[in-house]
Amino acid sequence: MINVAFDPAVAGRLHRIRQLGTDAYLSSEGILCIAFELDIGELRDGLGSDERITLPDRLIALWFDETDNWDLRKEGEFYLKQLQTLRQRLEKRESVRLWYSDAPRELCGFYHLCSVLQQYDAAVTTVSGRIPDIWGAIDSCGEADWRPYERALKKEEMHLYAAHWAQLERENAPLRAVRSGRPVSVGSDFYDPVLLACMPDTPIREAELVEKTIKKLGITLNVSYLLLRIRALIDQGILTVAAPAKGRTIDRMLQKT
Repeated sequence: MINVAFDPAVAGRLHRIRQLGTDAYLSSEGILCIAFELDIGELRDGLGSDERITLPDRLIALWFDETDNWDLRKEGEFYLKQLQTLRQRLEKRESVRLWYSDAPRELCGFYHLCSVLQQYDAAVTTVSGRIPDIWGAIDSCGEADWRPYERALKKEEMHLYAAHWAQLERENAPLRAVRSGRPVSVGSDFYDPVLLACMPDTPIREAELVEKTIKKLGITLNVSYLLLRIRALIDQGILTVAAPAKGRTIDRMLQKT
């Protein structure tokens, strides 16, 4: 059985459970992480494009000032190798368990992987649900807690998810959000109104603005995307830096222009 996660944090939790040996269903199974951040960025050029390969590290780099010596291909190339490993094991008809929640990055990863899995004759199950439920089940380190969320993924369902992902690829939007439980194409400024609504009249630390925005959105969103949008709003002259910060850029102060 191959366990696949679409968020490094979830993969990390699964690895910890495996190391502890507290769950017989995970203790002897492989765990792969395929986290291409597919809710962000255009899709047309594929996973091997430089834009896609460097995206995970470029998002992480938004948190820091000094990133000149970073290898921006490290994370993306790691996920490509993880996908290659999955394909090799699928050729041997190993069964797969997909772990995902309603977070945009994970849901997009799941839809994309359905387009890969439909090419193979492998049994697939999913462990899916709302973020608090799934993460709570994983953190508890007990099979009785997460097994009720597991169900078989039928071929017909897989084909439907794969077809929807193909449509998203054709639309090639700069961002995908979740509506009615499935990913949809939206504009890059989709979250801007909520972000700006959380902006007070007085200066605010960037980290606090992001935290308020996430809370108001009520979803688990990649925080780095909001940092990316804040930079776009600064470039547009809508926001300005009231006071810089050293080390972590999210500690700088922002204000309305």
